[in-house]
Amino acid sequence: MKVKEFLHWFILSKAIRKFNQLAMVIFVGTILGEVPSVYGIVGATLFFLVYLNTYFYNDLIDYEDDLKKGAVYTEKVLVKGYSTPREFVILLGNLSILSTFLATLWDPLLGFFSVLAVLTNNLRTHVRGTTLRQVLLMIVELFNFEAFWNAFFGGAIPTIFVPLFLAYSAVYALGHGVYKLRKKGTFDSILRSREMRNLAVITFFAILFSIPSLFLSPYHFAFLVLGLLIYVLPMLRLVSVGRMDSQEKMDTVMVNHLNVMLLVSLVLLFGAFLYIYYGSPLNVYIPFVREMNTYYSQFTSYFDKLQAYILDQMFGNVRGLRASYDHNTPIIGPAT
Repeated sequence: MKVKEFLHWFILSKAIRKFNQLAMVIFVGTILGEVPSVYGIVGATLFFLVYLNTYFYNDLIDYEDDLKKGAVYTEKVLVKGYSTPREFVILLGNLSILSTFLATLWDPLLGFFSVLAVLTNNLRTHVRGTTLRQVLLMIVELFNFEAFWNAFFGGAIPTIFVPLFLAYSAVYALGHGVYKLRKKGTFDSILRSREMRNLAVITFFAILFSIPSLFLSPYHFAFLVLGLLIYVLPMLRLVSVGRMDSQEKMDTVMVNHLNVMLLVSLVLLFGAFLYIYYGSPLNVYIPFVREMNTYYSQFTSYFDKLQAYILDQMFGNVRGLRASYDHNTPIIGPAT
């Protein structure tokens, strides 16, 4: 195994993608005044190690097809010769057992969400229909958010924020679908395809469903829109022009995708830290919005009670190591 290339193209590239979701979770958590626990770093790391299994599995399944392609991502370290299939199988087996055990030992709910994310994504690898694959990707992304929320704040995502994370997952799945379909035709042709229409409709309703959550904080809404524009505009331009069957183009897409995701992550974390220290200059009192937020919070509280009851029945008698160490120790605190 070429260790340097493996760590750079396989581990680091995947870590940047997960860092984006981690930043999103911390940013959204600040809406309710939540401050991320320092022990969240442990939980997030364990989840990342568990989730690496799905990348190993996907590359092993795609190995023969990748060999036939004219261009693949540089992060496909197996087909690039940075590792052998045998080494991949050994890593997959050992990492699956050890990381899942440690994540479950740290917090049973974290282990639960981690396993669901991995199994759903591995199932998605064997699904052929584009629309169904992207819907499964939405579900996988939502499980990712659940795991990171559990790592930093404990428990599961409050119901009031689930639509927001679902909208993010839908937008990501739509963008991923654009890229996948773009490899099969021109940009104009995929925009008129049935698969793209299906994904666009799903994304539209997911965003529509998240609007009440966005009204909770104009400040956070502004930062989320900024992050969306920073990501979508350059990536849309990059995917829409040029041929997608050349290695040079694939490498350009991959590198720029990671750079843009990292930039968005830093913007969201900056927004979270700024909000914790200085509050929001955009929280203007609007009677209609305040009243709507009250009713929306009351409505979602019923689902929170149901969620708490289900999780208590599943994990109420099981305590993870996190419970022994985590006393809501924050990474950062409000300014004094």
